Amino acid sequence: MKNSITLLLVLFSMFTIGRAQEINIHSITSDRQPGGDRGYTLDGLRMVNHATPKVINPDHFGDIIYPKYTNLTHGYGASGSLEEIATIENIDLFFFGMFNWLEPTLKPFTVAEIDSLYTWSQKGGKLIIGASAGNLEFEFDPSILNERWGFDIELNWLPAATQLIMPSSEGAGTAIFGGPFGAVPAAKQGGAAQGYFNNIPEDAVVLGVDDAENPNLILDCNTLDLIIADIDAYTDLGGISLEPEIQNDNDIFWLNTIVYMDQLQGPPVIAENGGALSAGSYLSYQWMLDGQPISGATDSTYTATEEGNYSVTVSMSCGCTVTSEERFVTNLTGVEDVFPLGQVHIFPNPVSDQLTIGFNVRESTSLQLNVYNSLGQLVLAASRLLFLPEGHQTIELAVAGLPAGIYEAELAADSGKRAIKFVK
Repeated sequence: MKNSITLLLVLFSMFTIGRAQEINIHSITSDRQPGGDRGYTLDGLRMVNHATPKVINPDHFGDIIYPKYTNLTHGYGASGSLEEIATIENIDLFFFGMFNWLEPTLKPFTVAEIDSLYTWSQKGGKLIIGASAGNLEFEFDPSILNERWGFDIELNWLPAATQLIMPSSEGAGTAIFGGPFGAVPAAKQGGAAQGYFNNIPEDAVVLGVDDAENPNLILDCNTLDLIIADIDAYTDLGGISLEPEIQNDNDIFWLNTIVYMDQLQGPPVIAENGGALSAGSYLSYQWMLDGQPISGATDSTYTATEEGNYSVTVSMSCGCTVTSEERFVTNLTGVEDVFPLGQVHIFPNPVSDQLTIGFNVRESTSLQLNVYNSLGQLVLAASRLLFLPEGHQTIELAVAGLPAGIYEAELAADSGKRAIKFVK
């Protein structure tokens, strides 16, 4: 028997929720390419007085429309500097603007930099790639990330023509075209390098199309990165208005894009506790051992019965099907005790908003759940649960208000206690 128990948590007076959560956005500085047609990044002339004021406006992010503040970091100005991305903590979103391979003032991106960014993204980093079609007539080649991410763009520009980005069937239900900042029937491309994808990654979800149904906005399922065929949908050339206020569809499209990426779920990461495996909350699951599907193992958790490399393939709400990295599991002989709960597992770990604690109850019991910080101080408590029935149980624990740190969730029954650590 499976039961689900939702706890209403009491936040003690010792802990006060202050400022809303934050979105830490990193962007490559426009100084990386000081000459030529430049400025297609968040501190560059095409965005700094248009898109950037909107995304840092507290009336948009933090106070009124979307309850998270934004912090912007402009860096990675030297050739080779992007390699450090794997060592930087607390990057929630990375915006890769547009640079020209053929511009002599460009401080070239090394292969190691691109590989570092790709690896960071595959491990859960969120990336917006502002791409663009090449236009050799103007000695312009922006194809810095194309080969590594597996896309290419066809130029589709005529004088005085403006190509549109309209929602596909998959994109119509997303925050990009219908998020907290409003509904967007279409966004405009702009400038002389408008286009569409003539090649996209093998596993990709098409979110936006032009009037000929050519894809021009995609989510790459290999990395869960958003790639737009023309960065000018986010710049003054595509119609982003001056200053912080929202004035048109492109303004809404830009701000909804930030929300979409902030809400996009990360790839599955397997947590293991005494052979009990979990990987977070997704639409469906298939657990695998040494690369082979395990028959019947389609629940959110799985208890390993033999040593080996375990992975899980999940279906995500964004439309992607993603497989986790393998996790080697050994030492499966657990120690039985008189505690009425079987193996206890938590996921996700680390956690941002909601923690799930799962366990099997061997015999009916009552239970108390408390959460302590690294100093041993009680920071969260839940009402006592009486007569917890036998069977599988899950407890949903809201932890969004806790500051970052290491915590211990303590399950106390009549016959003893069990504690399990988690990272916020």
